[in-house]
Amino acid sequence: TALRELGAIGAPGDHVRRALGAIEGCAADLAAGLASVGRLGDAEVRAGNTGALGGEGMAGYVEQLTAYRAALIEHRGAADLALLADLLARYATAYEAAKHAHGGLDFADLELRARDLLRDRPGLRRAVQERYARVMVDEFQDTNPLQVELLDLVAPEHLFVVGDEFQSIYGFRHADVAGFRARRTALAGRGAVRALSGNFRSRAAVLDVVETAFGALLGEDFVAPRPAREDAGAVEEGPQVELLLTEEQGWDDVELGDTLPPVDPDERAEAIAVARRIRALVDDGEARPQDIVVLVRATATLGVLERALEDTGLATYASGGRGYWSQQQVQDLRAWLQALANPDEEVALHGVLASPLVGVGADTLHHLAHTARALGWGMWRTIAGAFGGWEGAPAAPLALFAPAPGPSAPPTPRDTLRRLRDALAAEDRVRLDRFAPRFAAERRLAPRLALDVLLERAVASTGYDLHVLALPGGERRMANVHKLQRLAAAYEEAGRHDIGGFLRFATEEEEAGAREPEAPIELGDLRAVRLMTIHAAKGLEFPVVVLATLGRRPNLDKPDLAVGDGEAGVRVIGFEGEGAPTATLARLTAAARERAAAEERRVLYVAATRARERLILSGTTRLDREPPSGPGAPPIAWLRPVLGERVRVAENRPEAFVAGSAVGEEQEAGVASAPTEAIDALTAPAPVTLATLSPSALARHAACGYRFYLERVLDLPETSPPDGARRVDLD
Repeated sequence: TALRELGAIGAPGDHVRRALGAIEGCAADLAAGLASVGRLGDAEVRAGNTGALGGEGMAGYVEQLTAYRAALIEHRGAADLALLADLLARYATAYEAAKHAHGGLDFADLELRARDLLRDRPGLRRAVQERYARVMVDEFQDTNPLQVELLDLVAPEHLFVVGDEFQSIYGFRHADVAGFRARRTALAGRGAVRALSGNFRSRAAVLDVVETAFGALLGEDFVAPRPAREDAGAVEEGPQVELLLTEEQGWDDVELGDTLPPVDPDERAEAIAVARRIRALVDDGEARPQDIVVLVRATATLGVLERALEDTGLATYASGGRGYWSQQQVQDLRAWLQALANPDEEVALHGVLASPLVGVGADTLHHLAHTARALGWGMWRTIAGAFGGWEGAPAAPLALFAPAPGPSAPPTPRDTLRRLRDALAAEDRVRLDRFAPRFAAERRLAPRLALDVLLERAVASTGYDLHVLALPGGERRMANVHKLQRLAAAYEEAGRHDIGGFLRFATEEEEAGAREPEAPIELGDLRAVRLMTIHAAKGLEFPVVVLATLGRRPNLDKPDLAVGDGEAGVRVIGFEGEGAPTATLARLTAAARERAAAEERRVLYVAATRARERLILSGTTRLDREPPSGPGAPPIAWLRPVLGERVRVAENRPEAFVAGSAVGEEQEAGVASAPTEAIDALTAPAPVTLATLSPSALARHAACGYRFYLERVLDLPETSPPDGARRVDLD
């Protein structure tokens, strides 16, 4: 009908001709059995403003094409889901068999099996229930349906729950705030709900901003926190809530320094603005470093903020993220172990040479690499030949190293290495003269020493500990070094003694994104600005909270698979590479986005309510236009309009940026340098004790306990007996 309708047009325009081509192609594909999701998508026709495409025949074509394509997507999706279900069932069977073979359980098993025991064994269930008169569950808003079922089996009549719907921020762990709401509604019908709105943490000015920013967003059930501190309304000098806005564009040609990680320029500009504002607070005596926390949504943004703060002379302490394995001191010592295990791993050796473990400059690294290529040797052999005798150099006849017979002969390796030494700066020659023999000796000892001892020797013999302690946050950085020694000792305690295995373990942990926190130190004496994720800060409070990176947009990726309550949806991918969601996937994705947006607002609410005295909100945005709104908009887009007239606002623009200056027109130009503090006397850290000994070490101890004591405990070097000395065997 559509073809006849369009074919009757005497002089068809471009739109009509394209529509005719699409319809004819669709008919041909259907006749040949070639219709696919992608090809049917190409057959779509949109009438737009073309009146000739608005007839009944075209309307019928579009309706039927849409229905047929949707049916095809559902048919393909059902087949794909059946295949996925079969694959998942096979995986589950293999996984259960593997757990059984190893006698192990995973975390989900602990909940599932406990639930099954209580559900399926009435006698056991009664015994457990009779054991407790009352059961109280805190943070009930963060429970998932399985946990709620388990709790109801333990205390069906005597369960007392405490929670706050607006602090439910663990959706990624399957926490279901809907379950909290349902329980509250059921208990309210029995008069068993009591609302607590008093806030004993924050000043009234902070709570007023929280109510303004979140009241409408969190819905009609939101009860604004009521200031209950005795001094909550006391007037303090200076603003108690600030909005720090950084221009989103225009930073490409601005000199922001070369010390920050390679992130987007606006992110670096914001980090500098945040660091300078914190530096000003400290210099003006309005806060101590340990009073301040910087909160972020994602761990990926911690690094640039940490470095920007340290550039102002402030010590930092990062926690609650995945950053331990990427800490510079941990990377340096991992490189040392890697080079010990295999000095031909030149990335690791370069890392050692450039780090404070050796400390040579970039020019020296260039000369070493150039000489190694000219000789056809590796970097370590070149270093060993030039700075440590010929240990490690390739075997060759002595004539190879003899002086050249004449001026026309090519230079010998000895000549090349001599020129290398002459080309280096004097201080780098001294460093390499110390490093090469020491490193060669450590390589000989490495098979006989425990991993933590190797690390301890590297730190002590190179002065690395003194360098680390002299850095901003040196105590925290040194704690990370000690933690690496403990991790190495624990690795060996499990019966593993090789350097390579420990390095593979560290790499696997790093690549898996393991949440290995930085080493803890005594926070009460920590004079450092803390950095952490919002989730890590939940339940904590701080005098000053800086909530940063509010210009980052939420993740709105389109999933290829979604699972709901008893249903699943999948994205159908054709040979043409085009993907199309099933109706179930589209519905589940839309619902998931709504839940994610609501949780995002609750996450920010939790962050803002960590502040006792002062709250600073920071983000990037376009300063010369209204921020975008709707799905995918960053938090700053809705915070800026509602708070702009109520709080102090400072703007950070590229044209006004001056290296080393403060941020915002209201601040003075120039940031005071970090005050010089007296260095407290340092107590030597307790030595890391050996938990286990390698088989070779045990054999040496059995052969001669006294020699083992001299070498392993007193750490005396091996020496050759003088000529003519008489050997004496001791029983």
